[in-house]
Amino acid sequence: MSSPGETRRRDRRQDQPDFVTAINHPLRVQLLAILATREASPTELAKELGEELGVVNYHARKLEKLGMVEVVRERPVRGSTEHFYKSTTRPWWSTEQWSRVDSKLKSVTTAWILDQLIEDAATALNSGTFDSRDERHLSRTPMVLDQEGWMKLSAILDQTLDAILQESAQATERMAESGEPPIPLILGMLSFEMPSNGISPAS
Repeated sequence: MSSPGETRRRDRRQDQPDFVTAINHPLRVQLLAILATREASPTELAKELGEELGVVNYHARKLEKLGMVEVVRERPVRGSTEHFYKSTTRPWWSTEQWSRVDSKLKSVTTAWILDQLIEDAATALNSGTFDSRDERHLSRTPMVLDQEGWMKLSAILDQTLDAILQESAQATERMAESGEPPIPLILGMLSFEMPSNGISPAS
């Protein structure tokens, strides 16, 4: 799942569903984040998230009606049919849309994504893959900016993520032709305001 972007992000967002409606429940945020990376059935999702199957089914169907996920395959299971869902689009929403999200839901969404990043990093550290490649990136850069600088930095991050996603699509095409095994990785991008007493300007 992606963070809210600045309003200057390309107009591709305007052809997508209203993410305010899509993410107005914390469980739907989790479902979108998982289904953006792989297909899964409500049964699998309920077990993974520790939720009731009926609740997961309800929110999966809601996301399907909103055009956020689709059924990619079905499997007969004991006289019924198990549906497997996958996201139809990468979750993007505008600054204006994000501004309309309830503050408590914002906090829940942010906390869950941060938890996922921390869990991903811990998994890579424990398995030894985090530092297995010298080109891996890890940085923390305290700074102070004015409002113009804040907006410019946000735009730079948007453009960088756009370029990274384009490279990901091109890499997928290259691997389909070459048969080269994929390199699984997690990309995390963060920028956020600190309390005034919580940071010192970089020297």
